[in-house]
Amino acid sequence: MRIPIVAALIFSVPFIASAEGKRRFVRDEYFMCTVVHLGLADGYTGMGDKAASDRHRKKAEVLYEAGKKDLVVVGKSPSEAKERVQKHIDRLTKVAETTPELLRGFIRVCNDHFPE
Repeated sequence: MRIPIVAALIFSVPFIASAEGKRRFVRDEYFMCTVVHLGLADGYTGMGDKAASDRHRKKAEVLYEAGKKDLVVVGKSPSEAKERVQKHIDRLTKVAETTPELLRGFIRVCNDHFPE
């Protein structure tokens, strides 16, 4: 009977510690999805669909601001946001050039993480 109780306590310690501690990593998906939505906005602009373009541009702005707030939560400067967005622009541009079919996966991830 003691072993299950001790095991439960041992396994719960990391969860209790993380609940009490401060998160130290940035949720970078805010910035990745900012770039995805900016790309979609540009694509819809090129197709002449202003409503869809505006919707994705607004979503990108919301995610960018949420990402800046998340930087502050983990003790970083919100000024890092532009650098993080540029990193994802570079990465997704490379993906688009080499394996464009992967972009659908990025769009799906963003839609799953941040539904409309």
